[in-house]
Amino acid sequence: LRRRFEYRSVQTYPILLCVNTANPLSERKSVSFGDLKDEQFLTLGKKSLYHAATRDKAAEYGFVPKIVFESSDVNQLCNLVNSNKGIVVGTSSPSFGVLYPNIRTVPFDEPDMQVCIAFIFQSYSKLDADAKAFIQFIVASAGFSQ
Repeated sequence: LRRRFEYRSVQTYPILLCVNTANPLSERKSVSFGDLKDEQFLTLGKKSLYHAATRDKAAEYGFVPKIVFESSDVNQLCNLVNSNKGIVVGTSSPSFGVLYPNIRTVPFDEPDMQVCIAFIFQSYSKLDADAKAFIQFIVASAGFSQ
């Protein structure tokens, strides 16, 4: 992506392991994706970037993730993690600890485990003034300066 397109980051979030407090991984300060080889994965549907990223990252560590359930409903996935039915690779939510008291998030050791919301274009210099102003406004509102 970085070779063919230019981009302006809006916000970057760490990707975390969402795991039930009964799972031994919940006690760790951090995990490597390779530590998940024997875990049961709950994922968003096949069209989700999280689904593809989970498969790609597992392949880097030489395994195929055991995906036991897929859903487009994030609340359903959280309920399953909260009930200790598997793990989710995703981002944190304010509802963890409140609506889902049994979910703990654990950071990954790998620095590339993050998701970025961004404007992507072929050439920033070719955008019209209104488009540039809009992008600059959104990026500035999110706290980034580029």
